[in-house]
Amino acid sequence: MTAMSGRRRGIAGFGVFTLLMVALFVGLGVWQLQRRVEKHALIAALTERLAADPRPLPPASQWSALTPAQDEFRRVNFTATYAPGPGCHGLQFRLRRA
Repeated sequence: MTAMSGRRRGIAGFGVFTLLMVALFVGLGVWQLQRRVEKHALIAALTERLAADPRPLPPASQWSALTPAQDEFRRVNFTATYAPGPGCHGLQFRLRRA
């Protein structure tokens, strides 16, 4: 009798484990499908913004108004000059708008 109840416990434990794994894999599948939709939206935005002509880099005073929804992957053009100095590891960059 004890051997039979031990076997039933083993089968029940395996059944619970199997159901948990099935639920986990279904959840991962749903997550992957949601990720796919987000990835396609990102690729569409990237394609659209990279096809646009570059615009001048806005002045630093307007950088706080930039938003990822409108300005992420936006092409810009600017002019920079190299000036050695005490900046980042002895380098200093000054950006000038084109």
